[in-house]
Amino acid sequence: MLHVLNRKVFALVLFIYTTYSFAEYPETWDLRSSIEEAYLQAPQLQASKARIEARQIQLDEAGTWPNPRVLVGANNKVSLEQGSNGYELNNLDILQPLPIGRLGAEKKQASIVLNAAQSKQRHEFLKVEKETAYTFYTLQYNKALLRLSEQRHESLEKLLSRGEDPLVRFVTKTERKRLDILREQAHQAVAAAEGEYRETVSQFRALLNLPEKYQPITTSLKLVPTPQKIEQLLESQTQHPLLMSLQQSKLAAEAGIDVARATRRVDPELLLFSERDVYAGRVQVSTGIGILVEMPFWNSSDHKVAQARAEYYQQQAELKNQQNNLDNNLHKNHFHLQHLIEQANHYRDFIIVPAREILDLSQRGFRSGEIDILNFIDAHNTYYDAQANYLKLLHKGWLETAELRYSTGQLLSEVSQ
Repeated sequence: MLHVLNRKVFALVLFIYTTYSFAEYPETWDLRSSIEEAYLQAPQLQASKARIEARQIQLDEAGTWPNPRVLVGANNKVSLEQGSNGYELNNLDILQPLPIGRLGAEKKQASIVLNAAQSKQRHEFLKVEKETAYTFYTLQYNKALLRLSEQRHESLEKLLSRGEDPLVRFVTKTERKRLDILREQAHQAVAAAEGEYRETVSQFRALLNLPEKYQPITTSLKLVPTPQKIEQLLESQTQHPLLMSLQQSKLAAEAGIDVARATRRVDPELLLFSERDVYAGRVQVSTGIGILVEMPFWNSSDHKVAQARAEYYQQQAELKNQQNNLDNNLHKNHFHLQHLIEQANHYRDFIIVPAREILDLSQRGFRSGEIDILNFIDAHNTYYDAQANYLKLLHKGWLETAELRYSTGQLLSEVSQ
């Protein structure tokens, strides 16, 4: 009695601990809550945040003047003039670099680079959404497929049971073996579907950094909604984060040409100097001013401008290439999604519904001996295979929806649900 009580207490403690530990997670995961959690866990988003902070620091430093340099010299020149032999501080030089035309170009480029980093972060959000959507939709699909496999197995068990629902007709040994094979196939299908489901659960947990023993519950797989018109999607695509990032990178490369022109020469330096020496028989201090400039006798440094111009053309070509790719993918995804929706609706109305009716008739006919076992097996397999194919069409449709949303550049928060 005490042993049973201890087991009940342990089970209660385990239940309370598990409930408390997992209370921070939603009872049922939908796509939005999954994506929000993925945002918090994705390392690439943390990296992009650090990249933006680095670009902001670079922008803050772009407008500052370089520090001056100071040269202090000591020698024994004055001492020798006075007939002694000692070292004194006799020279003081201050050199201030003059970034003429350079700071404005560098600040402009740094500002554009910051904008590019921010657009790139938004693109990282979009990629995280797509990856999460793929895993979430696959988890829904594998769960639905597992339930269908269990229903398929349970229907055969019920049919072959001689308890509550006995068979009216006599089943021969051959028919019994055929039914046993059919039941075993259904059992193997359950095992396979369960394996696929557990694997997807593991991927979902890893993506959201969930505890190993946590069993997520998701919303059920639903009908795929009709997409927006292609014209609306194309208009949204103009603000695609990837295109915006590449556009900003192109502008940054263009500003880099101005930076390269401004930095072809070393910054001129203003020189302020002071020298202590013996003049007219007495120690005096002389001061002066000068300018230090680079003389481009052997190296014109034009290669920096040529390199910057080549990087600009490279960014321009990359932007055009990605525009073409996203445009082609959007048209392809939109067409394919519409086709999958039409195919799923047709499959449901003209295959699944009549297949269900045929299966019900076949079950009654098989029990009463009106049809043979081969007709029953055919009707049974036709219905459940049709259900599996229908789930596959829904799964493909949702995956295509994720692809379409990525090709359009729409974050889930920007799409009306």
